[in-house]
Amino acid sequence: MELLVALVALAITLWQLKLQRDEIRANSQINSLIHVARLLSEKIEHHERIIDSLKSKKTDWTGHAHRVNRELRPMLSQVNAKLLDSIEAKLPALDSATLRQALKLNDEQNAA
Repeated sequence: MELLVALVALAITLWQLKLQRDEIRANSQINSLIHVARLLSEKIEHHERIIDSLKSKKTDWTGHAHRVNRELRPMLSQVNAKLLDSIEAKLPALDSATLRQALKLNDEQNAA
């Protein structure tokens, strides 16, 4: 009987450890996506400052604009959509449809 109780306790402990490991992985993914989104936003702001500087000097700035509009912004939109998906998986009560509409993630993701 004591052996059965010990085995059940061990099984419960192993299940709790698995749940903790899964939670840590999910939180790590969310934190990574937040970090990538922040880096992309900073890169976009950097290119926008360069564009403003080049415009004031009346030199060609279209290369930077193309990079921002064709590469960085769509990538940021994808990261934000993935972040929202990850958060929605953890918080099903979140009204993600309204949030996606406010952030205009559906339109940009469908266009990509």
